[in-house]
Amino acid sequence: MRYSEMHQGQIQELAVIFDRAVPGFWTQLWLELKRCAIIDLRAPSVWVIDCVLWIIAALGLGIASLNSKEYFIPPLPYELAVLCPSIIRERCLNKAIQDLAIYSLGFFVTMVNGAIACVWASRTFGLNKSVFFRDRERGMSVTAYWLARWLYDVLHVLRASLIYLAFWLPMAMQRGTFGDHLGIIFPLQFAAYGLGYLVSVLMRYERASIVSIVIAIGLAVTCGLVPPLDVVLTWGPMAAIWFVSYNFWSGQALAILSSSNQGVERVDHILREAGYYPDLFALSCAMGIIIGLVYRLLTLLALKRVHRPKHGAA
Repeated sequence: MRYSEMHQGQIQELAVIFDRAVPGFWTQLWLELKRCAIIDLRAPSVWVIDCVLWIIAALGLGIASLNSKEYFIPPLPYELAVLCPSIIRERCLNKAIQDLAIYSLGFFVTMVNGAIACVWASRTFGLNKSVFFRDRERGMSVTAYWLARWLYDVLHVLRASLIYLAFWLPMAMQRGTFGDHLGIIFPLQFAAYGLGYLVSVLMRYERASIVSIVIAIGLAVTCGLVPPLDVVLTWGPMAAIWFVSYNFWSGQALAILSSSNQGVERVDHILREAGYYPDLFALSCAMGIIIGLVYRLLTLLALKRVHRPKHGAA
């Protein structure tokens, strides 16, 4: 029977059937979470390889840390610093005796963590886009799909953070507790995952992983090492790029933690002179979560607007 030949009662009956065929939001959310779990169970080799990548990265940075005698040597006492010759007096007043390592630490940690996080994140929305387009055309809630995918990935972020810290922290011998560093690394990876999500939706899967890794490595320049933050802050509006970068906030948190527990009053002074904000450790950690959520909201908007390629490839 053709649609034009149906009477109103039959049309209403079909409408009820099709309405029941599409589950509600929470049901779709639960079903998508189960789908994510099944995908992981059917392909354990994928997340095992991801674990191996995190172990290699942690060992690489940890071994490099073993070669450094001291990450941070505090500045001279003020009474002694003012006695320095005028040619080096500013250096004595505003710099630590050895401080490069605490800034380079932020560079390498944010770069490596961000790049490897993007490898996994590019799969979450980038892989099997044809399935997403098909389900969306059948009435699937894009918001439920988006929410389930990244909520499930929080488990992977936590897994990666714990693996990284378990191997890196004992060798790096950093100041602070395991919980302090988890409060830095987890938000850092959470934000990097969001970057990977956004790129994977906007680009073909074959390219998204490489592009997101390149972006993550490029963003490492905003951590404060090169160019130094005290120079960046003189650039006017361009400095805003640093403040919306998870690398800046994570690098700042690492610098504050690496120079803490010194018992020296002028430690905060030299951090401020370098462009950091030593009183904002908690905010620095929280900004990784906030930036990650912003990336995720942009991913949702992209999912709602992206179209199936004309040639049918996802």
